Amino acid sequence: MPGDLHSSLQTDELGKQSGGGVEFTLVRLRDSKTAFRGSLHGRSTTWSTAGLQSSDALSILGFKRQRCPFSYGDGFCIEVSPDFDLARFAAAFSAYFDALRQAERHLDACGLFLPPSEGWGTYFGNASGRQPARISDRITGDGHNAPESKRMSESEDDNFSYVFS
Repeated sequence: MPGDLHSSLQTDELGKQSGGGVEFTLVRLRDSKTAFRGSLHGRSTTWSTAGLQSSDALSILGFKRQRCPFSYGDGFCIEVSPDFDLARFAAAFSAYFDALRQAERHLDACGLFLPPSEGWGTYFGNASGRQPARISDRITGDGHNAPESKRMSESEDDNFSYVFS
């Protein structure tokens, strides 16, 4: 049945490869005598209590979370070309996930947070979940008026009076 990445007239597992905390399974689906499709199935094998998860990285790439017999439960699936290079993708995914986590750390340090698309929901069997504390939750004020005012220096000329506080 076209569109379903888990069943067809014939399904063949073409290989498994790990990268970036995910075990990928490449599957060839035969829909008719001459029609073939490819599907890639990912199962997270690691998780952390902080930061983006590998499930978030998969979701960002367009993988959809669903029950998956090739991932032994909940997995992430996407349609790929029948000649998909699994080994090359797994290596690229690992580099991508490392770069994504590094970018997240830099953005977090600036008070900007990447929204998790999956979070811990994947690992605890429920919907997406990690909602980081926003910088605005930790800082008070409007950004223009200080809680206290202290005159630091001043200067004036014929037209203006300057005060630095």
